[in-house]
This record gives sequence, C-alpha cells and structure tokens, in this order.
Amino acid sequence: MDTKGRVSIPSLIRTELARHSPPDPILTMGPECLRLFTADGWETYAGQIMDANVFDPDAEAMRRFEISSSMDAKVDAQGRLLIPGWMREEAHLGREVVIAGMGGWLELWDKARFAAENDRVRSNYREIRAALADRARKGD
Repeated sequence: MDTKGRVSIPSLIRTELARHSPPDPILTMGPECLRLFTADGWETYAGQIMDANVFDPDAEAMRRFEISSSMDAKVDAQGRLLIPGWMREEAHLGREVVIAGMGGWLELWDKARFAAENDRVRSNYREIRAALADRARKGD
C-alpha cells in the first residue's frame, strides 16, 4: 500500500472485477480485514444478511457492521484501489497488504495479521475440520 492508502490490484483480478462489476465493486469491513465484492456478488451477500431475522440481535449486528460500512470502490486507471483511512485503521492494514481470494469475494489483510491467522488455522486444522464436519452432519 502506498502512502496515500492505495493498493495495487493485480491485472487478472482487475479484469475479473471489470467483467463482473459494471457498477463499481463494493468494499466493506470483514473480521480483521476488508472484503471486496463484485457488484453482483455484493447484492447476493448483502441479501443474505438482510434476509436474516430482524429480531435477532446477531443479524442486526451483522447489518450494522457490514452493510453500513459498505461503499463503492473505484479502481483507478493505474489499477489501484483507494482505501479510506478509517477502513485502513479498522482493518489494521499496514504497508504490506495481502489480497486473498475467497471464492465469492476478496479479502485485503495486513500481511503479518494474515500470516498469524493462517498459523492459527494451521495449528488447529484438525479441530476446525472436525467441527465443520459435525455441523454438516447436524445440518447447520
């Protein structure tokens, strides 16, 4: 990330964003990172959050966290995405940013925090996998 808060988006990702986001992509908060969606991807994801029970405090918290922080994210002619200062601060982004593909969206992480999260997952991999398998058996 440069001193103005711009992150260079790799050309292959820029091409995919342009192809799937005739309107601008959407940038929002994620847990310990930022999330970047195509316009269509955001519509689907935000719809799932908005469809959650309005009387559920957790659903309300997710709306407040992700929906209210969402914004259009323009990629400039040089392929850079400007990240507002408040978002950089909230996500603890430093100079080195990792862009991680997550299937339906991209995550932008501080490099050291991304490595720490991957270390946590790696050291608990079997337990995490077993918990997911258990949830799948229960239909969660």
